[in-house]
Amino acid sequence: MIRKLFLVAVILALTFSSISCGPDAKEETLAPTAPSSVTGGVTPTEPGNEDMEVDTVQSEGATATEPISADVEVDTVQNESATATEPISADVEVDTVQNESATAAESEFNDILTPDYYQSGNDEFRDEIDNFIFYARKERVLHPLNNIKDEIRTPVNGSFGAGKGPGGNQEHHPAVDLYPMNTTSETEIYASHDGYLTTHTDSQKYRNHISIVKDIFDNDGNFIGKLVTIYAHVDLGKDLDDLIDVNNQYVNKGDLISRNLYSETKGGPHLHFEIRYYRSSESGLEEFYGSRLPGNESNLTLPSAGEWTYGYWDENIGYGYADPGNHGLNLR
Repeated sequence: MIRKLFLVAVILALTFSSISCGPDAKEETLAPTAPSSVTGGVTPTEPGNEDMEVDTVQSEGATATEPISADVEVDTVQNESATATEPISADVEVDTVQNESATAAESEFNDILTPDYYQSGNDEFRDEIDNFIFYARKERVLHPLNNIKDEIRTPVNGSFGAGKGPGGNQEHHPAVDLYPMNTTSETEIYASHDGYLTTHTDSQKYRNHISIVKDIFDNDGNFIGKLVTIYAHVDLGKDLDDLIDVNNQYVNKGDLISRNLYSETKGGPHLHFEIRYYRSSESGLEEFYGSRLPGNESNLTLPSAGEWTYGYWDENIGYGYADPGNHGLNLR
């Protein structure tokens, strides 16, 4: 009985408390008061503006204590970081390089290129050649007589682009002739770059010569052409006697490929060194330029053009000849 009376008393007490603290009193108790450390001492004054003031206080408070502009700040920092550590103008820079390469064939050392390159209306073919040249020139070639101790000379008529043939105007010399000053035929010759090597005996133009073919790719891995170096007026018979046989082998830059120049070459033993450019569809062994003298290929029908006025070309083969200076080897 006493227990029941106690429960009734508790219920009556709770009821009285609820009635004395009505809705207005409850709302007044819950009215927001922001900490001065967040609001700078500003407190809400009108109950009707509570939502607005709370938003204001929260914004100001976030500014003071939380990075409410975190996304903006992170983006800004990331952009600044990219500026400092990454080439954010990479596309612009690449375009600039490619634009510079578009006139690569007309650089300090001018290459001897197929006449179609210089003809108006052949913009697509010209762009194709310029693109190839841009990537081909990344190959820096080694001097083929790299380890020779004696001085090397190049006569005027043996320089790149010199006039050749009767009257000196039959064709241009698309190579550089390298004469060891010791005039000996025993001279070590080295691969100027990596590639597949082929020896040629009794060739029409050079009697004996060696060629090394290297495939050229662009940055996307597309096969765009071939760079070929020619080492002419060597004596392959003596090389075999010296047990030097690298025919049909892959060689590395700097490998020994011959030890003998041909002693009966007109003007004395010397190395005729060429850098040729071929299209991707070609073997890299074809001839495509000459003087059309008796005995030369009948398919040399296209006259030279541009600044190169001598000689004739097979218009369906090859891009032309490179001045070694464009591959880091100034032999002038």
